[in-house]
Amino acid sequence: MPEIISDDIGSFPLPEGVEREEIQRIAFEIVTGEASSPNRERFNKIVGDIMQKKIDSGIQRPNFPQIQDMVSEFFKFVEKFYEEDKPWVVKREFARIPELSSPNGVAKRYYESKKKALELRVLQNLAKSVQGLWKIQ
Repeated sequence: MPEIISDDIGSFPLPEGVEREEIQRIAFEIVTGEASSPNRERFNKIVGDIMQKKIDSGIQRPNFPQIQDMVSEFFKFVEKFYEEDKPWVVKREFARIPELSSPNGVAKRYYESKKKALELRVLQNLAKSVQGLWKIQ
Protein backbone atom coordinates (compact mmCIF):
# COMPACT_ATOMS: atom_id res chain seq x y z
CA MET A 1 0.00 0.00 0.00
CA PRO A 2 1.42 3.42 -0.92
CA GLU A 3 2.32 5.80 1.88
CA ILE A 4 -0.04 8.73 2.37
CA ILE A 5 1.86 11.97 2.90
CA SER A 6 0.12 14.67 4.90
CA ASP A 7 0.28 18.36 4.11
CA ASP A 8 -1.80 21.42 4.94
CA ILE A 9 -3.15 24.48 3.21
CA GLY A 10 -1.00 26.91 5.17
CA SER A 11 -3.53 29.09 6.94
CA PHE A 12 -3.26 29.07 10.71
CA PRO A 13 -5.06 31.01 13.44
CA LEU A 14 -3.03 33.72 15.09
CA PRO A 15 -1.85 33.10 18.64
CA GLU A 16 -3.81 34.73 21.44
CA GLY A 17 -2.84 38.38 21.87
CA VAL A 18 -1.61 38.82 18.29
CA GLU A 19 -3.63 41.14 16.06
CA ARG A 20 -3.79 40.57 12.30
CA GLU A 21 -3.24 44.28 11.63
CA GLU A 22 -0.01 44.19 13.66
CA ILE A 23 1.28 41.16 11.76
CA GLN A 24 0.43 42.71 8.39
CA ARG A 25 2.14 45.96 9.37
CA ILE A 26 5.31 44.18 10.51
CA ALA A 27 5.34 41.97 7.40
CA PHE A 28 5.09 45.09 5.22
CA GLU A 29 7.95 46.68 7.18
CA ILE A 30 10.07 43.55 6.70
CA VAL A 31 9.53 43.56 2.94
CA THR A 32 10.29 47.28 2.64
CA GLY A 33 13.33 47.04 4.93
CA GLU A 34 11.80 49.28 7.61
CA ALA A 35 11.17 46.71 10.37
CA SER A 36 12.88 47.28 13.69
CA SER A 37 14.91 44.42 15.10
CA PRO A 38 12.34 43.72 17.89
CA ASN A 39 9.47 43.66 15.36
CA ARG A 40 11.38 41.35 13.04
CA GLU A 41 12.18 39.03 15.97
CA ARG A 42 8.52 39.06 17.09
CA PHE A 43 7.33 38.20 13.58
CA ASN A 44 9.91 35.43 13.19
CA LYS A 45 9.03 33.96 16.59
CA ILE A 46 5.30 33.90 15.81
CA VAL A 47 5.83 32.28 12.41
CA GLY A 48 8.45 29.86 13.78
CA ASP A 49 6.17 28.79 16.65
CA ILE A 50 3.35 28.12 14.19
CA MET A 51 5.65 26.07 11.95
CA GLN A 52 6.78 24.05 14.97
CA LYS A 53 3.14 23.35 15.91
CA LYS A 54 2.50 22.07 12.38
CA ILE A 55 5.50 19.75 12.60
CA ASP A 56 4.57 18.58 16.10
CA SER A 57 1.06 17.74 14.88
CA GLY A 58 2.52 15.22 12.44
CA ILE A 59 2.15 17.15 9.19
CA GLN A 60 4.89 15.76 6.95
CA ARG A 61 5.02 18.56 4.40
CA PRO A 62 3.84 21.72 6.12
CA ASN A 63 3.03 24.73 4.00
CA PHE A 64 4.63 27.97 5.12
CA PRO A 65 2.50 29.60 7.85
CA GLN A 66 0.11 31.94 6.08
CA ILE A 67 -0.78 34.36 8.83
CA GLN A 68 -1.73 37.27 6.62
CA ASP A 69 -4.74 37.80 4.41
CA MET A 70 -3.21 36.37 1.24
CA VAL A 71 -5.12 38.60 -1.17
CA SER A 72 -4.05 41.85 0.45
CA GLU A 73 -0.56 40.48 1.17
CA PHE A 74 0.15 40.18 -2.54
CA PHE A 75 -1.98 42.94 -4.00
CA LYS A 76 -0.72 45.72 -1.74
CA PHE A 77 2.72 45.22 -3.32
CA VAL A 78 1.26 45.02 -6.81
CA GLU A 79 -0.50 48.35 -6.14
CA LYS A 80 2.45 50.15 -4.52
CA PHE A 81 5.64 48.70 -5.97
CA TYR A 82 4.93 47.72 -9.56
CA GLU A 83 7.30 47.95 -12.52
CA GLU A 84 6.34 51.06 -14.47
CA ASP A 85 6.22 49.29 -17.83
CA LYS A 86 4.66 46.12 -16.33
CA PRO A 87 1.82 47.11 -13.99
CA TRP A 88 1.19 43.57 -12.70
CA VAL A 89 4.85 42.82 -11.91
CA VAL A 90 6.20 43.76 -8.49
CA LYS A 91 9.70 45.21 -8.40
CA ARG A 92 12.20 42.48 -7.52
CA GLU A 93 13.33 44.08 -4.24
CA PHE A 94 9.75 43.96 -2.91
CA ALA A 95 8.84 40.51 -4.27
CA ARG A 96 9.22 38.69 -0.97
CA ILE A 97 7.03 36.66 1.36
CA PRO A 98 8.38 37.29 4.86
CA GLU A 99 6.84 34.10 6.26
CA LEU A 100 9.19 32.02 4.09
CA SER A 101 12.37 33.13 5.83
CA SER A 102 10.98 33.18 9.37
CA PRO A 103 11.07 29.42 10.16
CA ASN A 104 14.79 28.98 9.39
CA GLY A 105 15.55 28.13 13.04
CA VAL A 106 12.78 25.53 13.06
CA ALA A 107 14.10 24.02 9.83
CA LYS A 108 17.62 23.87 11.24
CA ARG A 109 16.47 22.14 14.46
CA TYR A 110 14.41 19.70 12.38
CA TYR A 111 17.46 18.87 10.27
CA GLU A 112 19.64 18.40 13.34
CA SER A 113 17.14 16.04 15.00
CA LYS A 114 15.95 14.07 11.93
CA LYS A 115 19.11 14.26 9.79
CA LYS A 116 17.01 15.29 6.81
CA ALA A 117 15.69 18.55 5.45
CA LEU A 118 12.22 19.77 6.34
CA GLU A 119 10.03 19.23 3.28
CA LEU A 120 8.29 22.57 3.23
CA ARG A 121 5.35 22.83 0.87
CA VAL A 122 5.21 26.10 -1.03
CA LEU A 123 2.66 26.92 -3.66
CA GLN A 124 3.98 25.44 -6.88
CA ASN A 125 3.97 28.77 -8.72
CA LEU A 126 6.12 30.31 -5.98
CA ALA A 127 8.61 27.46 -5.83
CA LYS A 128 10.91 28.77 -8.55
CA SER A 129 10.94 32.31 -7.17
CA VAL A 130 12.02 31.14 -3.70
CA GLN A 131 14.39 28.42 -4.85
CA GLY A 132 17.49 28.39 -2.69
CA LEU A 133 15.93 30.38 0.15
CA TRP A 134 15.88 27.41 2.52
CA LYS A 135 19.59 26.67 2.76
CA ILE A 136 20.68 25.69 6.25
CA GLN A 137 23.73 27.66 7.31
